[in-house]
Amino acid sequence: MGWLWLMTSSAVYAQTTPPITDDDVNRIASKLFCPTCSNTPVDVCPTQTCSDWRALIRQQLVEGKSETEILQYFSDQFGPQVLADPPREGFGSLVWITPLLVVLGGVALFGRYLRGLRHAAEPAPIAPTPTLDEATLAKIEGTLRRDVQP
Repeated sequence: MGWLWLMTSSAVYAQTTPPITDDDVNRIASKLFCPTCSNTPVDVCPTQTCSDWRALIRQQLVEGKSETEILQYFSDQFGPQVLADPPREGFGSLVWITPLLVVLGGVALFGRYLRGLRHAAEPAPIAPTPTLDEATLAKIEGTLRRDVQP
């Protein structure tokens, strides 16, 4: 009867700890960048360093560490620049703020450009023609006739 208890307890233990798959490792590795290749996630990088990192991730998952703990380990060991999602504090906040500022600046410049086009398309106001009374017109015509005669 003792062997029956042993079989049921080992079956329950096997069901509570699923094996670590490559998908589990790659899910975390995709959140890290290779330290030697620029902008290459660890899950797709073919270098030996990234292969070692994936093995280290697998080992830490087997030890029961969470994703947050593993990412924190790599950040502590190699700096926050290896994280695909850098922390939103200190210098890392520039990574989040700069694109927003660039977009807002672009929208403002585009608005000024459109406003300039609208003003350029508006016709310039025409100055009114001065009107002359009959006496002034007669005086001008007399002067022109006198200057034109030989």
